[in-house]
Amino acid sequence: MPTVAVPAPVPAAVGTIDQRLNALATRMDDLQKTLDQATQQLGQVTNMVAMSAGAPSNKDVQDRLDKLEQEITTLHAMPAKTASHEKPMAPAALAAPSVKTTLKPVVKKVTHEVKPLVKPEAPVSWVLRAASPGQAWVATSAQAHDLKEVHVGDTLPGIGQVTAIQQEGDNWVVKGSKGMIQ
Repeated sequence: MPTVAVPAPVPAAVGTIDQRLNALATRMDDLQKTLDQATQQLGQVTNMVAMSAGAPSNKDVQDRLDKLEQEITTLHAMPAKTASHEKPMAPAALAAPSVKTTLKPVVKKVTHEVKPLVKPEAPVSWVLRAASPGQAWVATSAQAHDLKEVHVGDTLPGIGQVTAIQQEGDNWVVKGSKGMIQ
């Protein structure tokens, strides 16, 4: 039988394979680090999206802002009723210490019967100036500048307890237990 000679391994080729394997291992480590960083960034972005999902949208914020501005305008248009009836306190009166006094009760005998004064309620006519679902602004006349904001459940003289504020056809209506405003 003839003998076949097997070539001996070449050490240079072995060195090249080892170098290529080391280079591939280094490349895999770099890719693993990049993947870990991308995974971390994705987690951060996911958290930011989750947190912003509970936040109100720009439209909701704008709607709330519009409602608040309208309420402020309404409040500025209302006359200051309580301020005209109250007298401002003098600064000395504010700083003065309080003094307690004891008064003896005075007893008077009443010999006549006191009847309570019953004033018939004057009819009030309301004009609907503006409305949206669940709330409305009414005035005592079309020319009046003092608007009263009403909600379902509020009580208006002449109308009673407001049971509904809704649109009927093209018109808004405030319905109460004793009447309604159109």
